[in-house]
Order: sequence, then structure tokens, then C-alpha cells
Amino acid sequence: SRTVAEGSCAAKTGWELALKLDVDMPITKQVYEILYHDKTILDAIKELMAREFKPEFEGIDRSC
Repeated sequence: SRTVAEGSCAAKTGWELALKLDVDMPITKQVYEILYHDKTILDAIKELMAREFKPEFEGIDRSC
């Protein structure tokens, strides 16, 4: 029997909706790329960590 990992369809749907609504969803994008475009997990993490700081990071203690 064929099984689907929980959330794999949600990742695709979420990413498609983000594109349609022009919403920045970097984690969803990376999960989608891993599942549907054979991106490596290491490459996805590197891309996420290389992102520019955005206003959502203001005031967060990143020293941990």
C-alpha cells in the first residue's frame, strides 16, 4: 500500500497559496523544495540561515 507522510500535501498547498497571495513563507518554501524538488536538507538550512534579518527578528535575543 502507498502512504504519504503527514504534512507533505499541506506543504505543497501552503507554498502554492503563498505564491498566489505573495506571502513570504521561507520555511514552507524550503520544505516544499525538499519534498518536491530534491533539495537537500543541508542546502535548505543554509539558505534559511543566510536570509537577511527582517523586522520579525527585532528584539529577539539571538545569543543562545
